[in-house]
Amino acid sequence: MENLKDHISKISFVGLSGIGQWRLKQRLKRLNPRYPVSFFKDPEAAKTWLVHERA
Repeated sequence: MENLKDHISKISFVGLSGIGQWRLKQRLKRLNPRYPVSFFKDPEAAKTWLVHERA
């Protein structure tokens, strides 16, 4: 993700277990991303969040 940081505006992770989310959040704290990060169980909800434009 560090290599792509200039090209990412927001990112979503789908289908992670609770412990998987926790592990990823711990790593993201160290990276300190400058974009929103979300976690979803449903791929359609993730897609909607990713393509939603703020008014």
